[in-house]
Amino acid sequence: MPVKQYQIKELRDFKSFIETKNRFHLDDLITLYKDRKIPTYATAFKIAKGLAGNTGAPKAAIKLMEKYYSAPATKDRNKKVAEANQLKTFFIKGKVHATSKYSKKTNKGTVEYPKEFPEEYPEAKEVRARSLEAAKQMFKEQAKADFDFDRGYWKTVHVNSVEITSATPISACKAVDKGDVLMKAVKFPKYHFIPSDDKLLENEGFCVLDQFVGIYGPRIQKLTRSYFVDLCNEF
Repeated sequence: MPVKQYQIKELRDFKSFIETKNRFHLDDLITLYKDRKIPTYATAFKIAKGLAGNTGAPKAAIKLMEKYYSAPATKDRNKKVAEANQLKTFFIKGKVHATSKYSKKTNKGTVEYPKEFPEEYPEAKEVRARSLEAAKQMFKEQAKADFDFDRGYWKTVHVNSVEITSATPISACKAVDKGDVLMKAVKFPKYHFIPSDDKLLENEGFCVLDQFVGIYGPRIQKLTRSYFVDLCNEF
C-alpha cells in the first residue's frame, strides 16, 4: 500500500518532542518508511514515539530502527519475490545407478535368473523449475521414471539411486563450436558377456568419431576428424 501523507505529518509532529541531537533520526525514520524498508506504519509510529520518550526509550528506538537500514525497499522485495516465483531453466547431468535382472518364458512358465547386473546410465536434460534444488529433485524423479521399468518378458531394471554430477543455470551456458561438442552417447559401453575393443579410442566422449576415423581413416585418404565432423554437420 502507498504511504499516506497524513502518516508522514503525524511522524513529523514528533520532532518538537525529540531532543535536538536525535532529530536527524526522525528524518531517517521517515525516509525508511517512505521507501517501505519499514513495512508498517505501526512500527514507524512506535519508533517515533520512542525517539520522543524519556530515559532509555530513544536509545532503544534507535537500536530498533538500525535493523531496517539494510532491509530492501518494497520495490526490491517485490522484484525478488517475482524472480523467486519465475521458472528458470537448468541443465542437469547425472548418472542413474540401477540393477537389472533377466527372465525367459518357456512352455513351463517364466524362468527368472537369480543373478543381478549393476547398470549405470548417463543422463542429461533441461529442467524448468523455480530453484536449483527443485530442479535437482525433478531431475531425479524424471530419471527414475525413465529408467525404472519392467519389460514384462525378458528384463527388469530397478533404479537404486540417481547421482547428479553437475547442475548449471542455462543462462550460464554459452555456444561453442560444433567440432568441440561431445557425441550423444558419451560413455563407451562395457559389456558383461564379450570383451570390449577400445584400442581405437583417443578422446573421452568421442567414441563414435574415434572408431569411425580409426577404422576407415587408413583406407580413405581425406577422412580426418575435422572432415568427418563437417560431414556430420552437413547431413
